[in-house]
Amino acid sequence: MDRLRFGWWLPVFLMIVAAMACSLPASGPSVPTLPPVSPGTRVPTLPPPTSTFTPTATFTPTDTPPPTDTPLPTDTPTVTPTNAPPPPPPPTATPASTGPLQPVGAGWHLEGDPVFDAERNVAVHPIHIDVTGGNGVYTYYREGEQLPGPSFQMEWVVCTLAGTNIRVESGDGQSLEFTIGFRAFCPTPFGCNNCTPWSP
Repeated sequence: MDRLRFGWWLPVFLMIVAAMACSLPASGPSVPTLPPVSPGTRVPTLPPPTSTFTPTATFTPTDTPPPTDTPLPTDTPTVTPTNAPPPPPPPTATPASTGPLQPVGAGWHLEGDPVFDAERNVAVHPIHIDVTGGNGVYTYYREGEQLPGPSFQMEWVVCTLAGTNIRVESGDGQSLEFTIGFRAFCPTPFGCNNCTPWSP
């Protein structure tokens, strides 16, 4: 009885296996062919199909910082100062003293003829201060006011006694004071003394 049941089931099983084999794709893995089975023989268990797919390495993204924008060079204008003051001159050595500060002659002289102003009855006398000694670097003062140099103009009423105080300072610390005094210009023949020429 058992043999009859087994003989009936075996053809059905073979038909199922054949149908499964026909349904497989042509390019798939091959299915092993079963040998013919005789009655009373146990059907071997089919091994599980093996896959021929080989996994490949997967790509793992890395954190790459985004590119930074490189700043473009800017044109910086070069500012050239205009109307800049000239650099100061280098310091010079102070001259050495050549001796005591003293006047030359009277300490002054006329640099030209006086100019007579008849409307105001005055005369303008061009005066030059003469000193020597010290270190040669002089500063001139008249009645306490600094003069631009050794020359100045002295205005005085004609035919009267003129006078003014002079001070000279030397760069080495010496100082000299004296008075310029003379008879102011008298035009001729007006005011002349026996018509002799005027002299200070």
